[in-house]
Amino acid sequence: MRGAAEIASSTGGLAEIVRDGETGLLVGRGEVNSLASALRQLLLNCNKARALGAAGRCVAMAEYTESLCCDRFESVHKSLIAEQMNCGRSNTLVTTPMFLNR
Repeated sequence: MRGAAEIASSTGGLAEIVRDGETGLLVGRGEVNSLASALRQLLLNCNKARALGAAGRCVAMAEYTESLCCDRFESVHKSLIAEQMNCGRSNTLVTTPMFLNR
């Protein structure tokens, strides 16, 4: 987590992670001119690039630590297991990974 400004596609999960204009810049998929414009913005405005990078690093350190991501994964996994059990399924499709057995 170096704190570098991000330019990402506004499709998929990246749009949920990069906050346009706050932690980085989002461009539409396949929009070459938008990508060129975003690159130009950051190359010509070092202060903006630094500010976006610093804000992105703060968000990453607060919301995307290894511990938090593992906790979220574990929570989703447990809810899937509970959902299966509530449906009365006798053969378990979702099993608990060994690293979650603590």
